[in-house]
This record gives sequence, structure tokens and C-alpha cells, in this order.
Amino acid sequence: MSSEEEFVPDGMGNTGEDTLILYGQSLADRVSSISSSYTTLLMSMGRRTRGGPEMLVPLVDVRLDGPLPDNGEPAAPIFYQLVTLDNLAFVLEDMTNDLTAVCQQLAAASSGRSKPDADWLLAVKKNFSEAKSNLEKCLAEIESIG
Repeated sequence: MSSEEEFVPDGMGNTGEDTLILYGQSLADRVSSISSSYTTLLMSMGRRTRGGPEMLVPLVDVRLDGPLPDNGEPAAPIFYQLVTLDNLAFVLEDMTNDLTAVCQQLAAASSGRSKPDADWLLAVKKNFSEAKSNLEKCLAEIESIG
């Protein structure tokens, strides 16, 4: 028999609406929530190869913050690294490729009696739509550079 364990997304506290009940302690102990993300452009001069021409290298400072603590303190970073812009573009491509498979699996699993919550699905659709729009803007900016 499974036990029910609470998981509170975004560390917002137990108000009922923002609490997710998961079946099984092993899941609740492993699930985390990202409360915010930050990216900042940094620039450096560099070369693609030794002896090659100098070029401008765009770097991105990337930070994903974990759940917000209940004590009002800032969230602790889960991930905080400086990466090249091309590497961050690769990560997004790789994650969206995997995410496509996850959505296909969710659709297959949801064809039976159990379905995801309708409000949750609307929030997912809204975030995917905004991500698509943002990526289209990024592509347009990169194309305008040359």
C-alpha cells in the first residue's frame, strides 16, 4: 500500500492549492521545484582554434534557483554555471528533444481513465507557448547578426 506524501512546489507553504500529494515517500524525497531562473550575457574575446582569428565569444551565466524557503531567505541555487551561448543552445535542443518524448509518453499514458488535471495542462500549454515564442525571438536575433 502506498503512503501519501506532500510535495510543495516553489516552496510556497502548505495552502492546499499549491501542495501536490504524491504516492510514495521515495518520489516526494526526490522531487524538487525550480522557483526561478536567471541568465546573463557576458562577453569575452577568444579564438576557436590556436592561432585562429580573434572573435567575440558570448557566454551565458545560468542560474536555476531551488524552492523558496519558508523563512523568507533567498532560494539556494540548484545549478549555477557559466557556459558558452552555443552550449546553452545545445542544452535547450537536447532538453526539448527529450521533452517531446516525455509529452508523447504522457499522451499515451493519459489515453486511459487517469488524466492530468485540466488546470495543470493549461499551465503547461501556456509555458510551452511562451517558450516557443521566446525561442523564435532568439532565432530572429541570431539571424539578424549574420
